Amino acid sequence: MTSVIHLDGKGNVSENVGGYSDWLAKQQQFKESQNHKKTSQEKKPVTTQKPKQQSNKLSYNDQREFDALPDMIDKLEAQLDDLQQQTSTESFYQQSHDVIDEHFKLIAKLENEISEKYERWEELGS
Repeated sequence: MTSVIHLDGKGNVSENVGGYSDWLAKQQQFKESQNHKKTSQEKKPVTTQKPKQQSNKLSYNDQREFDALPDMIDKLEAQLDDLQQQTSTESFYQQSHDVIDEHFKLIAKLENEISEKYERWEELGS
C-alpha cells in the first residue's frame, strides 16, 4: 500500500492513500469545490452605518462628583491615618474591649469607604 504524507506549512499534517498523482487529483477536486461554494453564496449588501460612539462627557452631577472625590478621599484618608495613629499608643489598649472594638470597626468602615470612592473616581474618569 502506498500513501502520501502532506505538510501544508500551517502545522497541519495529512496522510492520503495512493500515490502523488492521486493526492494531486484530490487537491484539485477540493479547490474546485471551494471555488464553487464561494461563487454560489450570495453576497449580502454591506451596510455602512457607523457605530454610535459613547460620549466621554460626564453629566453635570457626575462632573461635580468627580471634581469633589479627590478632596473627599483626602479627608477620609486623614481620618483613617488619625485613627491608626491612635492605635499605636500604649494607652489605647488600656481602654475597655468595647471601645477598642468600635475603634477597629470604624477603621474598617473608613477603609471600605475609601476603596469605594477610589472605584467611583476610576469609573467616572474612564
